[in-house]
Amino acid sequence: MHHQKISADNPVYEEDENEIKDDQPDSEVAGGELKQWRNSIEQEGDMSFHDQPIYMKKESSATTICQTSVPDLLIELDILYLNPRTNSYCWTEKSRWIIYEEDFDMELRRFNNPHLSTLSVRGLKFFKDLFKDGYANFKCDVRNNIDVLNTYSESVEQSNRFNKDELKEIRNALILNHFHVGMHLSSTIHECPTIHFNEEKQCFETNENYIPHIGRRRNRSSITLNENMHRVQSQKKLSECLPTGSEGALIQVGILPTIERTHSLFMRLDQPVYEDGLLDTYCPLRIIFIIFGPKSREEELLEVGRVFGIMLSNREFREMVYRAESKLDVISASKQFVENSALVHLNRRITHEILVHCLPQLKYYANKSHTEQHQKHLQNIYEEEKRESTTDNKDINIEIGPNFNNKDKASFDVLETQKKEEPSCSKKVVSTVKKFFPPFYQLYIDLKGNKERYLSDFRDGFTKENAPIIFTGIVFAYFVVLSPAITFGALFNKLVSPNMTITMLLVSSGTFQLLYVLINGQPLEIVGVTPTVFIVEQVLASLAISLGIPLELMRFWIGVYLSILGFVFTMFNGAIIVPQFRRSVEEVYNFYYSIIYLLSALFTMFKALPYFYTLYSPAENSTLYINERDKFGIGGTTLFLALLMLNFCLYLVKINRGIYLRHTFRKLLGAFNVPLGIILVTALNYIFFNAFRMPTLSIPDSNKINISMWVNIPDFSKLTSLSTADQGYCFLIGITMFIMLVVEVATNSISVTKVERKLKKKTLYALNMFCLITVFPIISIFLGWPFFSGAMVRSNAHCLSMAKWSANAAPGIPKRIIGHCEQRISGMIVGILVFCSVFLGSILKYIPMASMYGMFLYMGVMGISDMVLWKRLVNLMQRRKHWNEHDYLKGIPLWNIRTLVIIQLFFVIILIIIYVLSQFTTYVWTLFLFPIFVGIYAMIRGYALPRWPRLNTHLSKMDKKHFVKLYDGKKVKSEAEIVQDNQAFDPENNEDSSNSSEEESGIY
Repeated sequence: MHHQKISADNPVYEEDENEIKDDQPDSEVAGGELKQWRNSIEQEGDMSFHDQPIYMKKESSATTICQTSVPDLLIELDILYLNPRTNSYCWTEKSRWIIYEEDFDMELRRFNNPHLSTLSVRGLKFFKDLFKDGYANFKCDVRNNIDVLNTYSESVEQSNRFNKDELKEIRNALILNHFHVGMHLSSTIHECPTIHFNEEKQCFETNENYIPHIGRRRNRSSITLNENMHRVQSQKKLSECLPTGSEGALIQVGILPTIERTHSLFMRLDQPVYEDGLLDTYCPLRIIFIIFGPKSREEELLEVGRVFGIMLSNREFREMVYRAESKLDVISASKQFVENSALVHLNRRITHEILVHCLPQLKYYANKSHTEQHQKHLQNIYEEEKRESTTDNKDINIEIGPNFNNKDKASFDVLETQKKEEPSCSKKVVSTVKKFFPPFYQLYIDLKGNKERYLSDFRDGFTKENAPIIFTGIVFAYFVVLSPAITFGALFNKLVSPNMTITMLLVSSGTFQLLYVLINGQPLEIVGVTPTVFIVEQVLASLAISLGIPLELMRFWIGVYLSILGFVFTMFNGAIIVPQFRRSVEEVYNFYYSIIYLLSALFTMFKALPYFYTLYSPAENSTLYINERDKFGIGGTTLFLALLMLNFCLYLVKINRGIYLRHTFRKLLGAFNVPLGIILVTALNYIFFNAFRMPTLSIPDSNKINISMWVNIPDFSKLTSLSTADQGYCFLIGITMFIMLVVEVATNSISVTKVERKLKKKTLYALNMFCLITVFPIISIFLGWPFFSGAMVRSNAHCLSMAKWSANAAPGIPKRIIGHCEQRISGMIVGILVFCSVFLGSILKYIPMASMYGMFLYMGVMGISDMVLWKRLVNLMQRRKHWNEHDYLKGIPLWNIRTLVIIQLFFVIILIIIYVLSQFTTYVWTLFLFPIFVGIYAMIRGYALPRWPRLNTHLSKMDKKHFVKLYDGKKVKSEAEIVQDNQAFDPENNEDSSNSSEEESGIY
């Protein structure tokens, strides 16, 4: 519980040593494990048991609650259970609520899955009648469990409903033990009583030789060490799920066959009582609701206990109960609870599909209810402030400024409205142009921001909280970067230039990753060779052959023009276009490249197959016969192994997103699906297809490393040998690559800085673009390395490995992202490890090329399946009644969805046609049309579609902007400085955790 300062207005707790009594020793708990756990928690600062004020001042409970915020509750429903093995009674846990309801299974000795609580109108009526007829104490001043038992005993005697024998049965039932998870049911029955009832004094008393402990009434010798350890672990796990300052509520329903009437007592304690054993965890007890009744009303009374537990789990009802002064206040709170509930008719055929279709209505009612309550709350605050201001200023009558009457006010409002009219078109153009000036302004403030965050990026990598996450994430991120580097290295060597080897790709990938992490403005990003770069390089190689120009010289001048364009782009603050990126433009771009993944791999594999098979007789020409047979064998086996790897990786993703196996093991399978697929294909190749001599990676052994193969420096003496026409080609290709890189770098940065990632530090977009579009191309052309760009899929995987998840989520609440380890250590180590992978040539040379093609197919399939464009296209093939409830479908007319999907697919098909034509030497010039059509779609989306009245009504919902904000020059705080800004976990407000729900795409 939180301490509060003492004042005349808020006399809640009093820190007087004479009134604070904490004399209950830890030896009350069987074994020493719970004591050690409490001490460790106090040392860690998570919760203090002895520093809390145990007793409150004797004031009105309503006054106390009004001046404090209503805490969260652990609600437990215990029933009187007859153990069939021992024929003895004990209190056993039936249900509990933290956020959702959990029912305890006595046979399995575990709680079932958390679920949304349901109650009946009949149960509400039973509760209302029983609560009216029962006893309630809203100012209960008790110090321990003995006082609680005596209070209930007094209420039973005052009711005059039970005879002497029935009273004795109830008193004996009250002192029975409470069974919880981790305790053996047979050992809960007491062997030596510690609490007994004194009939002369008519109250409960304690024996001098025993500890007054209602929760563990058993002999110390009957307790084993393993049982205690299990119990302590169960308590600790449950306590960690509770927010700080949580309290407990205990509901006891006892059915005794010897009594004929019903009695209930509600107690709200002025001060919470710490009593281990009553609840499932060591939690201060605030509310107690005890019910005893006959066997004939068992079902009714159990329903009453559930109804009260369900209502207490609601924050609004709990707040009214904490403020209640009488039973009528609680009954009024139950009426308000019913008003904010939805009634579902119990049809005879209730199926899963029927309930799924009720979700939109339930969400609508829930949102409407919360909105109305919020409006009432604001109205109450407004009326209270207005009342206070009227009271404070009733003697003040001072007017400042002109005194307008109603007519003057109306005319004045018109003048103000005219002043606030939207600016003209010319003013808009002028304001837009001003954003590009002064030159290098955005780069300057990004460099300033990078200076502020630079040291903290290194310090945060060595904090106690981040170090374990970084250590485990480095291994995952290493394979994320290594696999594409090997794949693209093999494809570059085969389809672009023999001088571009796997060794060169490993060296360049590691070097660029290390440099980028050291100087960029978002260390979570990963750079590498992407499909965009590979396609341009592949077309560039074909164009160089057709024009008769050396590829190295052509790449050099393209890099020069690309760097110049990037410099001009940075000079005029081009990063301001990043917040203007639309999701639909990004989807068209990524959907196109996912298709290219598939086409590139399929074209390469089918190209290896002969167009026709010629039958030769072995006696005529044995050499031709063997060559034809090997071609078909190698080509068919390559296709088979590639498809096998595709299906294997997809199956691992399905396991990762499913419910099989443990969560940790599923996560490991999803993280290392591509390396596992490569291992599988390599093993099958050498076990079953070794006779075909399948093509493998071309990489030298570890003892035959040639450093000269790491670079491919062009011949600078021939730089001026290109003609004017050739320079024009280079300039056009430079423009094409510039536009592609701008889109890809911006998309990569946006994907890393999504709102649901909850990053604390700003991303410096201008600095990132300056590195990748201006600096890195210069390095690439002088060393002969491929051009590099931001790798969005690899960056997302790196962010996933650095994510911080809510470790202590309440049952039924999925884990969500609460932040990331924003540091530079992991990216630097990954770059160094990838660079050192050149010494693994003796192992990598056994990997068949089929695994690389399979990886391309897998990346293409996964890239398409996770896109909203593809999901909308799949749903359009179904009837609307079969659609699931998603934001990209909910509340949008079918015509609007169909129109936007058709427009997007039209431009995707055009881009694919451009790519296919560019593969032929005659039509290689069509590559220059790529940026033109991307720009045309962006213009149509930005200016034409919003002017379409029928489409404009839902366009902003179908195609939202990214929540991106450029760095504005404010100070960048480190993680240590912003820990206090983290919001407390409030599961009731965590309605949509998808976002924050766990990102496990399973792709690289």
